[in-house]
Amino acid sequence: MWRFTNIMRKSDLVLIFGSLLIVYSCDFVRKSKELVFNRYKISTPSMTPNLNVGESYPAFTSDTFQINQAVVYSPIARLRQENDNIVYVHRLVGKSGDYLEMKKGELFLNSKPYPFTNKLNHSYRVITTMPLNEKFIEPFDYYIPQFNTYIFNVTKEQIAEVKKNRAVKEIISEICEPEKIENIELSVVGNNRDNWGPIKIPKKGDRLIITEENRRQYQTIFSEHEGNTKPLIGDEITLSKDYYFVLGDNRHNALDSRYTGFIPQDRMKAYLVLDSN
Repeated sequence: MWRFTNIMRKSDLVLIFGSLLIVYSCDFVRKSKELVFNRYKISTPSMTPNLNVGESYPAFTSDTFQINQAVVYSPIARLRQENDNIVYVHRLVGKSGDYLEMKKGELFLNSKPYPFTNKLNHSYRVITTMPLNEKFIEPFDYYIPQFNTYIFNVTKEQIAEVKKNRAVKEIISEICEPEKIENIELSVVGNNRDNWGPIKIPKKGDRLIITEENRRQYQTIFSEHEGNTKPLIGDEITLSKDYYFVLGDNRHNALDSRYTGFIPQDRMKAYLVLDSN
């Protein structure tokens, strides 16, 4: 991992896949032991604008979870960094048996638009005629990849405010077109982070036939959650667990199920107590 110093103002965690640099936040949270009932402190911005970095939220442990809850879970082994106490928090958007698809950044659940209207951050490339005033941009999540160019991870309402600044020359949405091939390793079947699926979220008892097309999608299921097996093309596997799919509300700044795969039932820990739940 690397940390931006001068040009990176808000985001802390950076992963590099191939030649493409994308800012992610793993959004791991730490449990506060001094309080009687569980609280989790948000450490990175992958759930902004709905969960704020540095703030803590109460949570209920549970073995039952509902769509649209902000859930706490244990990530795959390579992201725990040899610390099994690290957990992540993201938005639960699909349960076992559901179908998910994303088209130009819009999420569909079981062939219908996602039924909840959470505020979401997306990335926008902002080109200016001069550097923006630091006081003006301080409230926003942004970084500066080059002179007079900014990447903002903000809501539609916030980018409308940025657009009013006289120094702004052009604003370009970073939502990918369907045909764009991203040089990153997605766990879902699709060309890029904003266009993938439809995928079915696996459930206990499903019999999966491994193909060249779906092997990537089920990779973490077999390597970590279903007996550390390495099935070959044509093998048929019966699943022993139910699975979930999570996304960060900061859609272009979250290391979520699009990259890390499905979350099994036994890795789910708790859900945060929020007004939206």
